[in-house]
Amino acid sequence: MLETLRKSATGWVAKIFIGLLVISFAVWGIADIFRGYGTTTVATIGETEVPVEIFRTTYNRELRQLGQRLRRPVTAQEAAAVGLPQQVLSRLVNEATLNEEARRMKLGLSDEKLAETIRSDPNLQGLNGKFDRNRLQDLLFSLGMNEAYYLAEQRRLSTRQQLAGAIGGGFRAPDAYLEAINQYVNEERTISYLTLPTSAAGEIADPSEDDLKAYYEANKADFRAPEYRKLTIISVNPETVADPKSVEEADIQQTYETSEAYFTPEKRFIRQIVFQDKAAAQAAADRLQSGASFEDIAAERNLTATDTDLGLLGKSEVLDPAIAEAAFSMTEPGTSGVIDGRFGTVIVNVKEIQPEQRKPLAEVRDQIALDIAVKLAEGEVLQMHDEIEDARAGGATLAEIAQRFGLTARTIEAVDATGKDPEGNDVQLPIAQELLQAAFDSDVGVENDPLQQTKGFVWYDIQDVTPARDRTLEEARDKVVAAWRAKELDQRLSAKVTELTERLKSGTELSAIAGELGTEVRTAEGLKRNAPKDGVDGAVVAAAFRGPEGDIESVKLSDGSRVLLKVTAVAPPVFFAEAADMQQIREQLNAQIFGSVLAQYVTQIQERLGVTINQQAVASTLGLNDLQ
Repeated sequence: MLETLRKSATGWVAKIFIGLLVISFAVWGIADIFRGYGTTTVATIGETEVPVEIFRTTYNRELRQLGQRLRRPVTAQEAAAVGLPQQVLSRLVNEATLNEEARRMKLGLSDEKLAETIRSDPNLQGLNGKFDRNRLQDLLFSLGMNEAYYLAEQRRLSTRQQLAGAIGGGFRAPDAYLEAINQYVNEERTISYLTLPTSAAGEIADPSEDDLKAYYEANKADFRAPEYRKLTIISVNPETVADPKSVEEADIQQTYETSEAYFTPEKRFIRQIVFQDKAAAQAAADRLQSGASFEDIAAERNLTATDTDLGLLGKSEVLDPAIAEAAFSMTEPGTSGVIDGRFGTVIVNVKEIQPEQRKPLAEVRDQIALDIAVKLAEGEVLQMHDEIEDARAGGATLAEIAQRFGLTARTIEAVDATGKDPEGNDVQLPIAQELLQAAFDSDVGVENDPLQQTKGFVWYDIQDVTPARDRTLEEARDKVVAAWRAKELDQRLSAKVTELTERLKSGTELSAIAGELGTEVRTAEGLKRNAPKDGVDGAVVAAAFRGPEGDIESVKLSDGSRVLLKVTAVAPPVFFAEAADMQQIREQLNAQIFGSVLAQYVTQIQERLGVTINQQAVASTLGLNDLQ
């Protein structure tokens, strides 16, 4: 369970306010600065404090999000075990550090600029591309904030970004670093290879009885029958109790008319040509007026579709408002005049227009009715939970409860801890991992608490337990024979490959060996690391980069066959620092350098001003005796 929590917590708990900046901070430890302070704050740096209420609100929000990912409530002890409190507190301390430094440097943001920043947030814009207050209210609700706190936090965020940008915004990864990565990523290799099929091992006769017994005794644990449990389960969630037929027609109609789920906004296929100056753009526009096509202008400038195509986009998806306005003001496909875009002077072409569409009500009516019914059933599930618990307290069995409430009680005759039946087939179970763990921690006759699933519950009883045992050789004979043959096959092929590899290293040509085996030599060109190509298995590609030109390698494939290969050519890549793919890599490296420098800067501020953590307030807020 804790391993699941650890995996779920990784990489997402630090994304609320400050994006990549926060990710850089989320892994920092602060145990060495824990000291007592105040009663209403959990941390202070300089004159900036982290109030208890802010820590509680932020922690509870992320605890709920963790529970949503795991589809069950998470206790404070479980959250502490995976480090969630430290992650939240560390992030808030680092944000407070930058807030304090910004305050000391008298950085700020005007009300007008703050309003402009919020209005321009794509997440708060409606289908018309304009600020939508309803989306802001939805965001505030999901974050558990009021508007005043949100505005204050956005102001603090903007000042933090000003400070962070000044400290690390100008760093640029050196060309030597970029060239080394280019060498690793884009180096190409050519290999000659042949496949050694499993048939090359020759015919493998069935083992003698003595061989089979010896193998069975040496590997008896591999054929052991696991413990099986017989379960009765009832699953209750909004989907199982929803009644679409009870939904009013007026509710269906209203949902259809107001929901965006059944509406696709107009989209246009947009292309653009970016010019270095307005004079060049105007000259191109004049040529377009004289009859030249957009394709003609692009061809003259040696531009490909990759250079010009923005793709099929809705208006709100176009990053540059000037381009969006120009493209969506055209009544039909065509080309614009000169536009002063956000990133330069451009000419825009609309190649295709896809009108807005709304699915017919008849097509989606049943789905709407089901969605409404499921929503209405959420409260009914909670009521049914209480009624079922009352019935169980009165001694009713799950079968009796299912009959009383019109539910289905499933009986699983036998399932092991991995979710398989005695034949090795997967058993379909609700919240399988949680249910199996709970079922194998329980026993016959124990009244188990229901397990929580997404907006619902699962009740289960253990009807019988079949203990684990060693299967006899006769019971497992077919599996033992198959395992023995697989081992024998693998040993023979491994020996064959070792022999052939030594011959290749001694100078025998790959073609000669292929002739002996009755197979063919194939060639694969232009292979790059971690990029399978032309049907060449990924393991073969990886082996091709283990050594220098002339290297000989062997690879075992998933079907048991082997591949013998020789690296026949290594082509170092051409390096052009300004190429598009290199610029993308440079941006990633710049971000890494920026994060590293900013982390050092924040650490220096904390060392200079001192950070105080109120451990008692933190533990009290979390409901724990101490903070691990």
